[in-house]
Amino acid sequence: MKKKWEAEKERRLSTDILLYQHFTKAENYHQKYYLRRFPRAAGPLIDYYGSEEKFAESWLAARLNAVAAGYLSLSKVKEEVELRGDAREKSGLTSLISQVRW
Repeated sequence: MKKKWEAEKERRLSTDILLYQHFTKAENYHQKYYLRRFPRAAGPLIDYYGSEEKFAESWLAARLNAVAAGYLSLSKVKEEVELRGDAREKSGLTSLISQVRW
């Protein structure tokens, strides 16, 4: 990969590119930083998912974290919820989003 990049760019790359060896996940309280800045938004999600770990791994918390950071609109998240398969899940997620307070 490094040789290919050097050939394409016609210059030497001084940084080694190595295969992934190990990844250490940060503690749960570090996850979803932007969303956690709004406790009235994060609280209902943590309650819904039942644990910090499930909250941190959830699709919805990831999307709402992007909303809190300004990278995504809430209306886009609502559209994505409508694309989810299960009607019960849609209903639960829609209800949960309506509880979020920024």
